[in-house]
Amino acid sequence: MSQSNVVRGKAFWKLDESGIRHLYFVLSEPNMDDIVLVVNVTDVLNVPACYDKSCVLDIEEHPAITKKSVAYYYASREFRASEILSELSKKELIPEVDLSTPTLLKIQNGAKISKLLPKKLRKYFENF
Repeated sequence: MSQSNVVRGKAFWKLDESGIRHLYFVLSEPNMDDIVLVVNVTDVLNVPACYDKSCVLDIEEHPAITKKSVAYYYASREFRASEILSELSKKELIPEVDLSTPTLLKIQNGAKISKLLPKKLRKYFENF
């Protein structure tokens, strides 16, 4: 896979139906079906996200984090890697600075211990 097609560690903003931006991080490389695990990051005070402190992120850990935040594993999703890359190139997703290796590992390790990550998404642990 060429460097330009790497998706693990990508960060992006996605607009919801009401136009509110949400920050997402890609935690895995694509599986055989082109699917990756993506986690939302939100304010540490956001309920119900505040109940899962498996991965607390401080502002110095990523430029898009402007206040103490958590990886919101309960709302983790699967995306097609090719669609992420396509939507980033078309600016349908708002690109952000990629994750540093230490921050990516911290979020992956938090996913492994989170009690709120949906069971069907635990299969991604085989890849990280």
